Amino acid sequence: MADYTITYAQQKGAHTFSVISEEMTGCLGILLAPGCVVMPSRKIYWEQVEDVKIDGISTAMSRNRFEEILQYLHFSDNTKLAVGDKFAKVRPLLVQLNERFLLYNLAIY
Repeated sequence: MADYTITYAQQKGAHTFSVISEEMTGCLGILLAPGCVVMPSRKIYWEQVEDVKIDGISTAMSRNRFEEILQYLHFSDNTKLAVGDKFAKVRPLLVQLNERFLLYNLAIY
């Protein structure tokens, strides 16, 4: 994912953009957070006010870094998409998730 994200950023002209796999893991974790704790706006997840503060998110990465990664987030190379596959852009993610989920008898179809 990190490689595809960097490739897409470079295709969009952001030649100095880089990301490592740990940041990608953090970014995906932050994307899953609304499934556990629903807030009216994504910005609120980084608030420092005690009653809405979520330490796991604010310590994982800054909001600006999250937004930057999200801007270029890609799971495949746009120049090598399979023709006729409507899920070609997310197919590598689905395959990887299914491999992991099979370990726990879960699957995405």
